[in-house]
Amino acid sequence: MKFLFLIFFLSYNILVAQYKIEYDYNIYVEFPGNISSVTTKSFLITDGFNQSRYVKNRVVNGNLETNYKNSIKEMEDNDNSKKNHIKGDSIGYVIIKKIQKDSIYMRMIDSKGHYCMIPRKLVKFDYTIFDEYKEILGYNCQKAIFSYEERNFEIWFTSEIPINDGPWILQGLPGIILQAKTTDGFHEFIATSIKKIPSIKESFFSFPYKYLTDLTTYQNEYIKNKEKQFKYNKSQEGDAKITLKINNLDIPLTFFE
Repeated sequence: MKFLFLIFFLSYNILVAQYKIEYDYNIYVEFPGNISSVTTKSFLITDGFNQSRYVKNRVVNGNLETNYKNSIKEMEDNDNSKKNHIKGDSIGYVIIKKIQKDSIYMRMIDSKGHYCMIPRKLVKFDYTIFDEYKEILGYNCQKAIFSYEERNFEIWFTSEIPINDGPWILQGLPGIILQAKTTDGFHEFIATSIKKIPSIKESFFSFPYKYLTDLTTYQNEYIKNKEKQFKYNKSQEGDAKITLKINNLDIPLTFFE
């Protein structure tokens, strides 16, 4: 009986265990004759079975913002103060995955600096898994690849932590994703720490927002604003040939010339 109880306890502990994984999200932006990079600090809190929360924070002047807005008053104060956004604060970027409900809820910042909420289905990525391995943070990881919205990704996951989750909207592999990068080298998530944490209150897996929209509307509005800005910049360059590639991972690859 004690043996059966021990098996039950261990199995239950695996199912309900929650982890906090911190990632560096490296973004490389290409300009004519120059490539610059930004490192965004982010973290994922997940049980890998029911739900998770991914929060992306940016390093501003070398300082990491570790708090995030989770009240209406704080959200409105942040909306009314543009200086945080000008400094590069992306603290409003939150992704909630409801794995059992096959849903994702994304909080994004629109062109006016307001928070919007975008509900969508979990993406069913078509992974190809390889017999290639490497170590990340002491965990044995296996390689997988997939394509999504005209981007090719290389993934490294570990089944030593049997959690079906990862940074951003990534999930669906038999283990936690510790590294993910686009093969063009412009986007990369790399885990920097992993720790098991106590259970989190249900309210943690929600967030305030200004208005509700859908992914297509958000993407079209984003592209429209970028195109408007691009056309203005091009008009100031005379006959010079300039191009723009939208480098936002949440927007399909888009080119202007």
